[in-house]
Amino acid sequence: HHHHHHHSSDFCLARLRKKMKRPRLLSSTAAAVGRRGGNEKVFEAASAAALSASSSSFSSLHHHQQQQKKKEVVGEKSDVVSDGMESIGACMTIGGRRRDDYWKKRAERNIIPWRGFAASSSSSFSPPNNENNNKKVDFAPSETTTTTTTTQTTTTMVMTQRGNNPYIELARLDKPIGIYLLAYPSLWSILLSSSTATIPPPTEKIATMTALFSAGAVLLRGAGCTINDIWDRKVDAKVERTKNRPIASGRITVPNAVAFLGAQLGLGSVVLYQLDFNTQILGLMSLPLVATYPLMKRVTNLPQLFLGFTFNWGALMGWTAITGGVLEAPALALYGSGVCWTMVYDTIYAHQDIEDDKKIGIKSSARLFEKNTKAVLSTCGVGAISGLLASGYLAGVHWTFYPLLVSTAGTHLFWQIYTVDLKNRKDCGDKFRSNQMYGGLVLSSILAAKVAEHVL
Repeated sequence: HHHHHHHSSDFCLARLRKKMKRPRLLSSTAAAVGRRGGNEKVFEAASAAALSASSSSFSSLHHHQQQQKKKEVVGEKSDVVSDGMESIGACMTIGGRRRDDYWKKRAERNIIPWRGFAASSSSSFSPPNNENNNKKVDFAPSETTTTTTTTQTTTTMVMTQRGNNPYIELARLDKPIGIYLLAYPSLWSILLSSSTATIPPPTEKIATMTALFSAGAVLLRGAGCTINDIWDRKVDAKVERTKNRPIASGRITVPNAVAFLGAQLGLGSVVLYQLDFNTQILGLMSLPLVATYPLMKRVTNLPQLFLGFTFNWGALMGWTAITGGVLEAPALALYGSGVCWTMVYDTIYAHQDIEDDKKIGIKSSARLFEKNTKAVLSTCGVGAISGLLASGYLAGVHWTFYPLLVSTAGTHLFWQIYTVDLKNRKDCGDKFRSNQMYGGLVLSSILAAKVAEHVL
């Protein structure tokens, strides 16, 4: 009898959880959210009462209410972002809504949301060990999970829980690290070129270029992620970390993704139009790389090298944008340095998926160097720092640049290489994301050298 009673209360719980877990459909306006706000509170109260009444075993009620509060706070934020994306996503969210919703409902039936969030945000969170991946995860994460999660994880988790705008996920705007990695080489180039020019460009021009290249980085990185997810939709579905990406999980259809890609490239061309002719040609030359680098992991063991060629293209364009279309040696050294840097951070990144990659035959530098990754990465690290020093030397930068660069960016890069635990997915993700610090330290060294030139 006791067993039977337990079973029935479990059944109620399962239904209730299912109801609570269903991510709300994407709202295209804040007004809709406002209307829903009231119901959510009523529902929260009702569900809380039902939970406490029906279950002695379900003791994580307090945790759930915390989640619910966080959910409301984060919800407002994520909807603001959705509204920002609206100008781009409008045609898709209207034209393809019916079809996308069909896929969304299908996906909801097949995916356990709590597992879903772990996979989709595992660049910021992964279970303590991979054996846990196959266990059914309960609605309320266990205490250990709660203690190990970071604020960032909670945010990602809650946003996914609330049903984030899938187009924001497709452009990876919820994970901004890629924007930094793409923007920094162009910013280094703009500042190094400006600070060493015989006739310094007006400050206004430097500011304009910085703004244009930053906007370009957001759009082109979003476009790159969209192309990547279109090519990889079948592969992504088989990899724990990526199986909840919007196309792989069926929340966005391929035609809609292509339309979204077109919108991002269209806005990107508006940015490109502001630059001089040679820089525009250089920009267009990067597009074949952007379109094909996601395919490289199928044909070569060094897809990370191709990502390096693609992601550091800004080092060339930033230079010509300042010089008025003249590509010079320091820019090439900067580009080479960036390629070595990408080899470091993207090999660390690829270690997150090394086991899945082996199963499905995806190639990567992580697999190629598996036995002696750290030795190879150290070589790449030396290349990255040497390239920066050479670039500074060729540009005629103030001598303070060299000790500053080596002691800040150099130290950071080798700290990453020597302390990263390549067997630990979370640590690989953390070290990968720490590269925005490396980019900032290089930029600071260029700026500080310019200040030193005036002071010393």
